[in-house]
Amino acid sequence: MAFAVQIYFDFSAYSDMAIGLARMFGVKFPSNFDSPYRAASVIVFWERWHRTLTRFLREYVYFSLGGNRLGHARQTLNIMATMLLSGLWHGAGWTYIIWGGLHGTFIVINHQWRLWAARMKWSFDHWICRGASVVFTFFVVSLAWTFFRATNLAVAGKMLFNMLALGGVSVPDQFFSHGAFRDKFLAALGVHFIDTRALDIKHYDNAFETIAALLFICWALPNTQQLLGKYEPILEPVTRQPWFHLKLGFAVGLVFGFLAYLILRNSYISEPSPFIYFNF
Repeated sequence: MAFAVQIYFDFSAYSDMAIGLARMFGVKFPSNFDSPYRAASVIVFWERWHRTLTRFLREYVYFSLGGNRLGHARQTLNIMATMLLSGLWHGAGWTYIIWGGLHGTFIVINHQWRLWAARMKWSFDHWICRGASVVFTFFVVSLAWTFFRATNLAVAGKMLFNMLALGGVSVPDQFFSHGAFRDKFLAALGVHFIDTRALDIKHYDNAFETIAALLFICWALPNTQQLLGKYEPILEPVTRQPWFHLKLGFAVGLVFGFLAYLILRNSYISEPSPFIYFNF
């Protein structure tokens, strides 16, 4: 989950910087990142994540192979071929190919689910259904990120083994007060307690709070295109109006200037942290 939010804000900032730098030279770029973790399905996720790449693959690969015009079996084959190519675009390795294949499988299942729901005349417009769909989509996407992040298949397999609790559940010991009965009961359920003080991991103590705060930003706050919608920052109009807009002025300029100072200062005193998507 930490990597899921890391790559989210990495690519979001990467896209925003490209759009902003282009505007400084009078050029408007298309939208490339539109709050993908708010997507209620994997299909919608790819309509919001790396939108320029998705548009390119759809127009020049998926449609060229026949799209959905040649029946469901051919559509499934076309989706898988397109997403496998998307994995190869990110890197010539089995981890990226499996990542693309997983998303292709998710999209195929998503299409079949839509057809089945339409046939059964089911409606999922209620906010509870939509909220559950958003959370489920996020966890499915996060599961696939394992292969994107892992250095090889062996590492990915070990991570998935632990994530799915196939070897039991490990939790930090500070989450619970020590008690003999509780320890024996949880141990019988396969729970292992870890002394996190012995782990050489920076900022581990506030990791859960940080992830929760970042997910709140992903799910509840408007993105930069929405905040600056009335200034037309991108080629497309902003269709989903946010619950508040940002009005540029002297006070906002001071705040942004102070934030820019903090970013520049931090870049000189902290370890280098290159963009993840700079590799692609």
